[in-house]
Amino acid sequence: MTSEIACQRVAVEVIVPLRHRILRAELPLDAARFEGDDDAATRHYAACRGGVPLSCLSLVHSRWEGRPAWQLRGMATDTGEQGRGLGRMLLRRAVAEARRDEPDCVFWCNARTSAVGFYEKLGWRVVSEPFDIPTAGPHVKMQFEPTSDARPRAAAFMACEVAFLAAAHALGGPPWVALGVLACVAQIAADFRVRSLVGIVPALGWAVAHHVSSDRKLFFPFAMHLAAHVAGQFQARGRLLGAAAGGAIVAGFLAIRAMQRATPRVLAVEAAVAAAILAAVVAVRPVAARRPWVAAAVSVAAAVAAYLGLAL
Repeated sequence: MTSEIACQRVAVEVIVPLRHRILRAELPLDAARFEGDDDAATRHYAACRGGVPLSCLSLVHSRWEGRPAWQLRGMATDTGEQGRGLGRMLLRRAVAEARRDEPDCVFWCNARTSAVGFYEKLGWRVVSEPFDIPTAGPHVKMQFEPTSDARPRAAAFMACEVAFLAAAHALGGPPWVALGVLACVAQIAADFRVRSLVGIVPALGWAVAHHVSSDRKLFFPFAMHLAAHVAGQFQARGRLLGAAAGGAIVAGFLAIRAMQRATPRVLAVEAAVAAAILAAVVAVRPVAARRPWVAAAVSVAAAVAAYLGLAL
C-alpha cells in the first residue's frame, strides 16, 4: 500500500480537513488551525495517495530548553489508513529534511498519551508528567534528539555505569553491587543518556561511609538514594510507573536484607520507612522535571531521610 504513497510538502490548507476530521471532529473547523501554521518557517507535510492526504504533520520553529527546535504539531492519519506505517514514514521524512537543513535543532511535541508507544518506537522519549489539553485530552511532552554518535554515547553511558558498579563493589561488596545492577538496568530502560546518571553518583557517598565505618546500616540510605533516582527517571511517564520502579529497588533491598538474616521487625520498619520516603519522592519529584541538580537533591534528601529513619 505504501508504494502508492507520495510524502511531500504541502500548503496548510491541504491538511486542515484531515486534522479536523481526526483531531478536532467535535469542534469548529477553525479549531484545526494552529498557532504558527502561517509562519514562513513552518513546514507542512502530507502522505498522499492520488493527491488525497491520508496522513499529515507540521513542524513549527520553536525553542526547547534554550535551544533551537522544531515542534511537531497536528500529526494525524486517516482512520482507515492507521496501522499501515504512513505516519512513521511521513515523520521520518520530515525529521530527515529538517535535520539536513538545521542539524543542531532538537524536536519536541505534545503527544496524546495514547500515542506515546508510537513515538517511543521511533526514538522519542517522554519528558513530562501527563497534562490535559481542554480541546484534545491527556498529553505528555516528548522529545527527540537525533544523533550520529549513538555508539560513542552508548559506550560512555555503559562506561559510567560500570565505573559506578566497580566503586560499589570496592566500597561495599556484593550486596551493594546487586542493588546497583538493578538500578542500572532500570536506568537503561528509562533514559539511555550520560546526563541522566548525574543523580546516581552521590549514592556512593554512603558506600564510602560504610567502607570507613563498617556500618552495615548505611546500606539502607544507599538503597533509598537509588530508589528515589529510579523513581524520578520513570516518573515522567506517570506517577504510578515512577512509584513501581522505585518500589522494585526497595523490593530488591528487602530481599537482600532477608538473605542477610535481618529480623522481621527490622524488615518491617525498613519497609515502612522506605514506603513513606518513596511516597514523598513521588509527590515532590515533578518540580524537578528537566532540572538534573534538583532531581539529584531529591535523591540525596531521600537517602538522608532513610538514615534518620534508622533511629526508629
